[in-house]
Amino acid sequence: MTKAEKLWLSLLESNRRGVAIATSAFLLSLLVIADALLGFQPAFRVLYVLPLWLATRLGGKVSGFAMVLLGALAGVAIDLHNSPLTSTVLIRSGILHVTVLGLVVIVINKIEEALWTARKQALHDPLTGLLNRRALADFGGEVFDRCQALNEPLTAVMIDCNDFKALNDEYGHQAGDHTLQLLARALETETRKMDIIARVGGDEFVMLLPGSDEAEAKKVMIRVEDAFIRRVCDAGYATSLSVGLASANDFDQHFNQLLGRADSRMYSMKAKTKSQAYLN
Repeated sequence: MTKAEKLWLSLLESNRRGVAIATSAFLLSLLVIADALLGFQPAFRVLYVLPLWLATRLGGKVSGFAMVLLGALAGVAIDLHNSPLTSTVLIRSGILHVTVLGLVVIVINKIEEALWTARKQALHDPLTGLLNRRALADFGGEVFDRCQALNEPLTAVMIDCNDFKALNDEYGHQAGDHTLQLLARALETETRKMDIIARVGGDEFVMLLPGSDEAEAKKVMIRVEDAFIRRVCDAGYATSLSVGLASANDFDQHFNQLLGRADSRMYSMKAKTKSQAYLN
């Protein structure tokens, strides 16, 4: 990553935190106003967790702890309004508010991290790190509908490792897992960020290439296959790929129809040249 790219990402991160803090501060001010109109009811203070959650949710821990300070100031101001405080009691009140609100932010952040991890695990294949079948159904359907609406090309690619069972039997399941990881990395390095790559089960993978017709997809697969073969040869394994490509047309009413045609072509090619790479 270049220095310019790092600077740009840093600016984006700063802007994101700034928006999170500004939005949360605005919500906090609304809550303080509502609390004042109600006569500063103790039960109302439960709602003060909302700005902390919003800041942490949008901007992370840094934004959350910035809201801790604003929330502590608001809490001390409310305490002063309710009854006069000595300087010692005022300091204690500020420390108490910061401590309690800080603990709340830590808990919120832990919950957010747990939810993100759970979502990531639900959508990603644990072995390869690629999207799983469930994620492919969700994201693939959206991409298919968008390309159809905009009349843009979309090509689906089904990929399968030849003689994968024999590879597992000869080299062991650890070698089989390694081969799948090598294929996943080859797919990632030879495609764009906008492309969708998923492992749908066993040694079967799917690629969706929005904006690419079948001819362009074949060029991508030539690069993928070359990269994959180099990697497996370096690892000392013996396998190749069977590939089926299908571009969306006016007869495809659903994403699954497009996948079905690509899958059918892949199995047809696998039956013809099972021991050779499709495009070589």
